Amino acid sequence: MKGWRGALLGCVSGLLTCASSFAQSPQPRLPLEPGTNRQFQLPKSFEPYAQLPYTAQQLPPHLRSPSPTVDASSIVIVNRGNARLSFSTWDGTSWKPQEIAPGATVTIACTACGGTISVAFHNGAENTTTDVSTGARYTFFWSETTRKWALGKGVEPNI
Repeated sequence: MKGWRGALLGCVSGLLTCASSFAQSPQPRLPLEPGTNRQFQLPKSFEPYAQLPYTAQQLPPHLRSPSPTVDASSIVIVNRGNARLSFSTWDGTSWKPQEIAPGATVTIACTACGGTISVAFHNGAENTTTDVSTGARYTFFWSETTRKWALGKGVEPNI
């Protein structure tokens, strides 16, 4: 019987030791300074990045840093959608077919376009043509509001 009581006393002693160590409060965390470790929030239409919790430093460089300047006779188009997109551009004499993968960037130059390049694409409901100014960046994105593909000026359009 003595062995049984000793084992029980050992178990109770061990449990009390564990409980007392768990009862101690952990070290308080240092407060975050303003602007430190904040989550970068992407609009829902920026697939596939909207699916995962990214911080600004985890995003690809073209999504987190200021864009380099665009040549005066070119445009840069970014695909913020989750699908490969086909579109055409007018080079001053004919339509040129183009494709862009999700998250990819394409540069289109046209010295004969006189400061404007026409971009034709299917917006999900109909064919549409948009004239864009050279020397700028544009973004293909899915608009949740209109339920159509759109081409907006800038890296992150206001959607």
